Amino acid sequence: MTAVDPITLEVLRNRLEAIGEEAAAALERTAISPVVTESKDYSCTLLDGAGRLVIGAGQIQFHFRAASHAVQSTMARFGDEIDDGDVFVANDPHHGGGLHPQDVMVQRPVFVDGHRVAWVVMSAHMMDVGGMVAGSFAPAATECYQEALRLPPVRLFRKGREETGIWDVFRNNIRLPALVEMDMRSLVAGCHVAQDNIAGVVASMGVDTFVESIETTRRLSEAEMRRRIGLLADGRYRATSWTEWDDEFFKVPCELTVAGDRLVFDFSGASPQTNHFFNSKPYIIESEMVAQLAWLLARDLPYDDGIFAPIELRCPEGTIVNSVEPAPIAAAHMDVALNASEVGVQCVRLALGASPDHPARRYLSGWGPGSALGLHTWSCAGIDGRADAFIMLDGNWVGSSASGERDGLPLAGSILGMRRWLPLEGAGGGLPGNRTEFLVHRADGVTEAVPTHASGIVIGEGDTFQFRCASGGGFGDPLDRDPELVMRDIELFALSPAEAEAVYGVLVGADGHADPEATAVARAAARLTRLARAQPPARPVDPQVNIDGPEVPLYPGIVQRGDVALAEASGRPLATAPDHWTDGCPVLIERIADHGPEVVMRSYLDPGSGDLLYAEVTPAGEERAFEVSPERWTTAGRDR
Repeated sequence: MTAVDPITLEVLRNRLEAIGEEAAAALERTAISPVVTESKDYSCTLLDGAGRLVIGAGQIQFHFRAASHAVQSTMARFGDEIDDGDVFVANDPHHGGGLHPQDVMVQRPVFVDGHRVAWVVMSAHMMDVGGMVAGSFAPAATECYQEALRLPPVRLFRKGREETGIWDVFRNNIRLPALVEMDMRSLVAGCHVAQDNIAGVVASMGVDTFVESIETTRRLSEAEMRRRIGLLADGRYRATSWTEWDDEFFKVPCELTVAGDRLVFDFSGASPQTNHFFNSKPYIIESEMVAQLAWLLARDLPYDDGIFAPIELRCPEGTIVNSVEPAPIAAAHMDVALNASEVGVQCVRLALGASPDHPARRYLSGWGPGSALGLHTWSCAGIDGRADAFIMLDGNWVGSSASGERDGLPLAGSILGMRRWLPLEGAGGGLPGNRTEFLVHRADGVTEAVPTHASGIVIGEGDTFQFRCASGGGFGDPLDRDPELVMRDIELFALSPAEAEAVYGVLVGADGHADPEATAVARAAARLTRLARAQPPARPVDPQVNIDGPEVPLYPGIVQRGDVALAEASGRPLATAPDHWTDGCPVLIERIADHGPEVVMRSYLDPGSGDLLYAEVTPAGEERAFEVSPERWTTAGRDR
């Protein structure tokens, strides 16, 4: 093994990224469906000879780890029968596919001098892959056999020659054969472009140097990722959310164990798999969660297999996070997967909150927007009289939560809606965001609420379909928001003066500016009202408890001193180790909607000031859904 200098590594990495982008551009130029050419729902992934992620290109980062799963499934199926010039395809999540059946994974091995040195995977969303409804998203499906044409790894080309039979199978089972076939051939074209370019790079530097360079970069990424994980406070961090199906709730709990340079995400306790189409798989959750986790911990590192090496997911088989046939999986990448990803990342945020020296602590925020999308697919008769379809993607990524350094972002842009009843939570006392809602305004003046998972909704002449997207939660107690920022929101018509007073306690004076004295009075009264309406603490702490030791944060607004958790603003003790820090908080419990399933918001208050420390939303009757237990907290009370 020879050492590879850093300049060679960086030059190679940039050359491979350029190859990926060129292959992705070739796909976009030759595809014909708007979901590829306009919505950019495609990717190019380059992997090493063993199917490990090297680089990804294109718009969909979630595809990159799923591409690795697809290639490794292909290698397990075909073994030594894989030859130069072969091209494979798979789309079934139950058997080596991608994120869901519409995301087909076209794969080509790269051989140089008889050695398999790399793989190329091109993936894109196909407008239709068969099944009971156009577009293949079928909320009414109760088993995977109803949803789509499902392919395990099979050959499209054998040693450069087209396997015509599998193309016939595609044409015979989908509604838009000409369009989908052209997009499929675009994926093949992208594979060929990348294969030729990678072979040229390998020929220029030699097989051994190429392979060693890729492995060295992977090792460096892993080492740095482990170092950054090692800066998190060891311990257990727990978060729970629920995935919705009309009035049903499916539990998605996660307990993160931070142990040295490893992260273990345990989803034990997740609901059993269901007959709804959002059952998922561990590799899909990992694909999505680590992509989001990298934005917190590794945004400046090469996004390769080394990022994944220190991370383990434990997903019990037969549950919504690790389903088996015949579980339907047309939306295996959405409701459950995105929710599980978000719960896992929330656990990391909780760990960051208890890690004062971690550089990523500045990125603390409320829950991310990925688990609150609102996509809808429509079918109709095209201008030639044949079936056509389109996907409305404007609700694909909704407004994000605020953080300590910025306000939340507005709508950033499927009927497959999430967060109808359970909004995205904020952080550090920030309130939850708004929820998703679909409405049909009929021409006769009647307004109908539409379930967020539905099919067969008919829009007639003069009818209007309206969707209201969920939004992210806030950061910090709304009563602490800078009045000038609230006034800016009023000027932008994001808030009315009445809303500014009700939510933020900001009163507008006769001169059109915030009235500082009236605002201070209103905010003080609001805090007292909270305390008066709240239930008493579950386990109050004696205010005279002995408090000593260095002060370190447990969560924004909460500090640990010795074996006592304190509210930072008032200095009031909240709990003694190892109890949950909210045990000494008065709790304000409110129902968040006057219809639908009973969902409550629990606001945990500073008993001294009435400040809002944490607001969580759960189905009624569910226990507290989060925990912050770094080792220094759980061990602090042992000598008491």
